[in-house]
Amino acid sequence: MRGNVLWQMSGPVTGIVRGPRFKVLPKRNCEISFSIEAEDGSEKWQFLQFEEVGAHKCTYLPALKAIPTSLCTEAYGKIVKLDNSSWLSEVSASYDKYYKSMPKKPKALMHLVIFFDDGPFYEIICGNFQFADQSSGKAHE
Repeated sequence: MRGNVLWQMSGPVTGIVRGPRFKVLPKRNCEISFSIEAEDGSEKWQFLQFEEVGAHKCTYLPALKAIPTSLCTEAYGKIVKLDNSSWLSEVSASYDKYYKSMPKKPKALMHLVIFFDDGPFYEIICGNFQFADQSSGKAHE
């Protein structure tokens, strides 16, 4: 399954100092955060932010054989958008039924994946994705 790369780590995945950490946030948002070593040797936090989340799952090392090796390779240290996945179709169909009678329609959903060393392999179906880092002025815990 080939996808479109929306974002990629600026350095190697093996350069992660702490994390990745997955956090569910209010209003159907979630975030994956991790720290890397900055050029000056300090620790710099980076944040992958997902909005209008419909579903998410996380596959850890013991279960990684359930994910195609080619997909793990493609998504290694990258946010990859998968088009036409069966999971996206299922969640989108449920969304369509739920929002059918509502005046405001949600954004079209997308199926995003990212893989880190030895897992986890994260999959998130959401309406929007953003990247932020410590220097962007955004407050994070």
